[in-house]
Amino acid sequence: MLLITAVLEVQGLDTTGSGGIWEAREELLAGNLAESYTYGVNWKMSAKTILIQMHHKAATFEALGKKLVLTIQRQFFEYMTREFQAEHFTPSRSTDTVHFHLYDCVELNRSLRLNLDSRFSTSVLGIERMLNLGKGTAISEQEIVAKIKAKLPNAIRLDSML
Repeated sequence: MLLITAVLEVQGLDTTGSGGIWEAREELLAGNLAESYTYGVNWKMSAKTILIQMHHKAATFEALGKKLVLTIQRQFFEYMTREFQAEHFTPSRSTDTVHFHLYDCVELNRSLRLNLDSRFSTSVLGIERMLNLGKGTAISEQEIVAKIKAKLPNAIRLDSML
């Protein structure tokens, strides 16, 4: 008898502008769901959380001779590989402990389906490398000021809330 065990962990994504999510909830309960709401996914925080979780678990999985598989949308993986060092990832190899299965969400016959897009893998050391050698942290004061100024048009003046 072949026994296959799997561990499933569901990771929620961090959001920004969560007021829109609460508004959507309230309107859904009232039966008045709008076309869109103002909130977004905090991609950076979500990626860091997931990678830290993988780092903590990968060595254990490796010691047990098991695989750790992260199943995510292709767009999120592309973000992670832009923001963190991932050049060492390879097309999925059975010898690697950590695997990434990338899916696209597509509409088919008026329903949403997940389609496997591609698979990549790395070792425990590969996850450590991804975390330790991410994008450079050097930033100039000019870059910081420019980023803040870019967000100012959308800011709410605190004195207007008093």
